[in-house]
Amino acid sequence: MPICAYCGKMFKKLTDDHVPPKCLFGKNLNCNLITVPSCHPCNANTSKDDEYFRTIAFDHVASQTQAGWEANQSTLRAMNRVDRPKFGAMIRGMMHVNELQTQSGLFAGWGTTLRLDYPRILKTAEKIIRGLFYHTTGQPLCRDYSVWCRLGNLGFEELPSEARAVLERDVIPELATKPIIHVGSQVFRFRYGLSQDDENAAFFLLGFYERFDFVGFTYPTNYAPEQMTA
Repeated sequence: MPICAYCGKMFKKLTDDHVPPKCLFGKNLNCNLITVPSCHPCNANTSKDDEYFRTIAFDHVASQTQAGWEANQSTLRAMNRVDRPKFGAMIRGMMHVNELQTQSGLFAGWGTTLRLDYPRILKTAEKIIRGLFYHTTGQPLCRDYSVWCRLGNLGFEELPSEARAVLERDVIPELATKPIIHVGSQVFRFRYGLSQDDENAAFFLLGFYERFDFVGFTYPTNYAPEQMTA
């Protein structure tokens, strides 16, 4: 019986789920999209979070890439759909006007940016890591394991000093030596490393629109993250 890549449960029928979500690619669908088997709850219950994650393309930096611009346009169209008024109201409520500056700190006018729900963004990033774990290992992550994921270096202070030292000294430099796997032009790229001692321990670097980078790893839920080594 087929098994879901996310929850690890067996079902009579599964569907293909895109990793990362297909909505991030805009019109750029003629590429090597990754799919994993997914049960209906794991697939359907995250569709709104996937669309929310796409709002990251509203950032004026990400939208400078063609793929980010296309995702931006998809979000704009979704905002104006009369059959989905709540989505448009949600995005407009997140907008605020702020001062834009050049790299040298000079005033460059005013622009609109979004106040992002960071925990909700991490929820999608963590699901992507679970999907990539299945894609790279051929098995779902063990139910006794969890995913830790943050945008760039944000949240490193949440880890014990020993865990931060492992990440900064060993994990991230090791990942930097791994080959980059691209999925869609300027849309998504990732690197990964698997532990030699634990088949459920893995490390990932995720990049979106050539601008946004996440670092994440899987670890035993009842263990401290610093006990893991690459």
